[in-house]
Amino acid sequence: MMRDLESEGKDGILPWIQSLPGKVLIMFGEHPRLKQQAAMGMGINLFFIIMMILANSGQDVTRFVKSPRARMRQKWEKLGSLAEMNVSVALTDGRPLDKMLSLELAANSKPSVLLVTSIPPKCETPEGDEAMLRSIKNKMDYARLHGMETWFSMEAPEPDGKVVWNKYAVLRRVMQGRPNFDWYFWIDHDSLIVDLTFQIPWDSYKDHSLVMWGEESIAVKPEFTAVNTGVLFLRNDKFSRDLLDHLLQFWTLKPEAEMRQEMAQVVKGFSDNLTAQGAMAYVLATESKQWLPQIHFELMYHINRYWKDEMENLEDYYTSWKGDGKSPPFIITYVGCQLCWKPNDQFEMCTRELDRAFNFADDQVLSVLNLKHRDLQSSDIVKLNARKLDANASGIWTMQPPQ
Repeated sequence: MMRDLESEGKDGILPWIQSLPGKVLIMFGEHPRLKQQAAMGMGINLFFIIMMILANSGQDVTRFVKSPRARMRQKWEKLGSLAEMNVSVALTDGRPLDKMLSLELAANSKPSVLLVTSIPPKCETPEGDEAMLRSIKNKMDYARLHGMETWFSMEAPEPDGKVVWNKYAVLRRVMQGRPNFDWYFWIDHDSLIVDLTFQIPWDSYKDHSLVMWGEESIAVKPEFTAVNTGVLFLRNDKFSRDLLDHLLQFWTLKPEAEMRQEMAQVVKGFSDNLTAQGAMAYVLATESKQWLPQIHFELMYHINRYWKDEMENLEDYYTSWKGDGKSPPFIITYVGCQLCWKPNDQFEMCTRELDRAFNFADDQVLSVLNLKHRDLQSSDIVKLNARKLDANASGIWTMQPPQ
């Protein structure tokens, strides 16, 4: 049956959607251009591909609403649907489905967090679009489990639509348009959350406004690789807004080539282009007294682990799971792969390793349905067999090979 979405709008179409079989709730964005894009038919195919993939994987897609009462009702409906599932031992850390439910309930007492990412509107490689779909699903899984809302941007608002600079512009606009959050969790589209049960230690950041990977020595030994802006936790305060505004203004102060040359004279190993990471390194090196006191460099767990360092380790974590953000890493970044842009010398290896990491994380979601990937290299889904408790694995459950 065809529905006129344009004439009915959200209020008219939602009751019809909710009457459909199953527990899948549809997410509507709040971007002012979304209605116009829908009318033009832009992105419709991609949208329904995402819906089919998530529905078939057992994942529910959260429809975010503004009403607190509706949001609370939605929360309990979601918990109820999870409780109806067959209680199985989660592959993540060996604890039953209660672990998943307790994470959902615990989220009510934590700060409100908006997970933000930006993906290219179109990839230039056949593998790129699939990689972006997996990236979106991975982030939605983590956000749902930890009570976070999400904002996925496909726009390049400014300056001049430069992708390498886009995160600061997106974050600044999101903070202005969605001001009702305590923290904003930025994660690059080429990063995957590997441990979906890892809980970010928000309480340990009470005296800071920005959390990222980095080295304190950047003030006296400025290097391009001394910081990494692939994952950022920004508190919703004046410091974060001022820092983003300050970083963005570098784009308009001088011509790009001139600005890049000026920064390269200060920051060792500066990139060939003016980038978000390079600008951050430059600011922290030249204005450390103003900014560094409010910044926490997270080194206690892997907030942004380089993918090549984990190529041979994923299978080992099934029996050595600690849940400390290092074993396995909280987040793995596939920087340098450029899966969306153009094939390079390591393109095939990048694709393979990203698929393996995605399957590793996806198994944690599928396990509550007694399902898993046949192995980390396979997209085939199989049933979990009876599992045995390994007494030497600190309470971690291990699976028997599929029959």
